[in-house]
Amino acid sequence: MATATSSPTCEPDWLHLGNYTPKNLARGARAALLRDSSPVEVTDIGEQQHLPIDITDAANQLADEQVAVYNAKLKVFRTFCAPL
Repeated sequence: MATATSSPTCEPDWLHLGNYTPKNLARGARAALLRDSSPVEVTDIGEQQHLPIDITDAANQLADEQVAVYNAKLKVFRTFCAPL
């Protein structure tokens, strides 16, 4: 026969808002998501910092990545199609 166990304590759910949405809900949600994490950058919600980028460097980096992917696929293809 199973023994009776007590139910977990019933705590109010702070996410159950009913008809009321607090003004700082987004800030509280962001704080909850970032809790115990190391933030890379501290900015307000909705604010972004745009740093200038060099289009030539970005294009070269993208091309290098695509060449690496192509070479990896070609290596796998040659491995499986090699004569035994």
